[in-house]
Amino acid sequence: MPARCHRVFPCLLILTLMLATTIRISAQSAENLSQVKKVYVDSLGQSRRAAQMRSQLVRRIGKSHDIRVVQDLADADAVMKGTEQIWTSAEVSLSPRSHSLTQPVYEGYLSVELVGKDRQTLWSYLVTPSKFPWGGITDDLARQVASRLLGDLKEHSPHEEPSASTPQNARATLNAAGATFPAPLYRKWFELFEEQHAEVRINYDPVGSGEGIRRLSEGQIDFGASEMPCRIKRWWKLTAIFCMFRS
Repeated sequence: MPARCHRVFPCLLILTLMLATTIRISAQSAENLSQVKKVYVDSLGQSRRAAQMRSQLVRRIGKSHDIRVVQDLADADAVMKGTEQIWTSAEVSLSPRSHSLTQPVYEGYLSVELVGKDRQTLWSYLVTPSKFPWGGITDDLARQVASRLLGDLKEHSPHEEPSASTPQNARATLNAAGATFPAPLYRKWFELFEEQHAEVRINYDPVGSGEGIRRLSEGQIDFGASEMPCRIKRWWKLTAIFCMFRS
């Protein structure tokens, strides 16, 4: 009889844990992205880098007024989980005159999904490292995911009647291209701007000054960054920094 009890007890313990896990998972109630108000950020992997990205995601998403990060899985409308695979492929010099200033070139991805009621995927996104990950690779990937998630949440949120003082198209995306060397500085500026103005998203493609000027002249982008003076019809110049559309 005691031997039978020793066999039964582990089975009961495993069953209890399985039921508890099922209850916690089924607590997620969101059926679509617009219903997500509270999110729990789960593990992104077992590496130290994955833990850092999770911490930065929690911090960045937590700054939003549209969604709240909760510490208990049972309190969440949806759960964010994911996987990462990042490695260093090369190193590049940040200055053509010095080989002492180098930065690693990363390859890989961070894949995340937002899971709601009945384990249904409400949202998913895969990001790859930027060419110049200002602030480090973990911050770069976390910033991209948080920015896209918060932007998509705004797009799927119920639309309110616009007031007389609020423009109907309050959210805007600016596309830019140009110089590669100052790209990390530009990205930092854009990131700080977006934190203060969540309704604006700025995409910058570091393709070189000449290509940036060409795209600007053909109307493919909203503004260009150049280290050379530029003069284009219907555009104005700010030497060595930006050629921007006057509006």
